[in-house]
This record gives sequence, C-alpha cells and structure tokens, in this order.
Amino acid sequence: MSYEDIGIAGDVTEALEAWLARRYDNVVDIEVRGVHEGEYAAIAYAAVQSPESSGPVGAVVLMLKHDPEGGSYGYRIKEMTEDEGPVVDFCPVRILDQLSPTENHFAEHWRDRCRQRVTENEGMPQFSKS
Repeated sequence: MSYEDIGIAGDVTEALEAWLARRYDNVVDIEVRGVHEGEYAAIAYAAVQSPESSGPVGAVVLMLKHDPEGGSYGYRIKEMTEDEGPVVDFCPVRILDQLSPTENHFAEHWRDRCRQRVTENEGMPQFSKS
C-alpha cells in the first residue's frame, strides 16, 4: 500500500485511532511511538478487528511522515498489516498479547521479532497509550 495524505492538528494518537476506526470495526488497542531516527514522525501499532466484529484480532502498523508540502498539519500515512511482514518491529507486548492466533508465516515472524526487540528497547519514547 502506498502513502496517503492525512491532516493532524491535535492529538496524534486520537487522529490515528480515528483513521483506523474508519477502516476496521473495532480498534481494540493502539500505541503511538515517536521515532528519532529516519524519516518517520511516528509509528503506531494497533490491535484491530476485521470487518466482522467477532472476527480475529490482527495487528496493523501505521507509519507517519511529515509532508512539507502539506503545511504544519500535513502528514503522509502508510498502513501495513502484520501479514505483510512490516519492517518496523517495536510493537509492545501489550498489543501482541491481544492478537488472535495466526498461521501466516509473515505475521508469526513479525510477532517474534517484536517480542525480541521489546526487551532490547524498553525505554523508547511514546506519545500516549490508550
């Protein structure tokens, strides 16, 4: 999936949760983390439920970049599901523990990487938790 435009004038976590809520029946949990390296303004990890609200809970990663052409509130956002094997792998254990079992190789590998990284990077800054 490619980047799309998003305007964020207020709380980043609230804006990203609202963005996800338009795509999924249920945003079970979300955590937005600041990134001090690279091109991202923030990375969000979310546990979401698919279109049927009693369906499995999966992970979604949102990568947020500043868009200089969009003014001070302009951002570009990219969404990746865990089944796509995102490169960013700092998902907190709290989110991982809420996910339904999966047999998808990419998702399993991503979850394993996240669990390994979480202990290495406990002090990573956060915007907020819900």
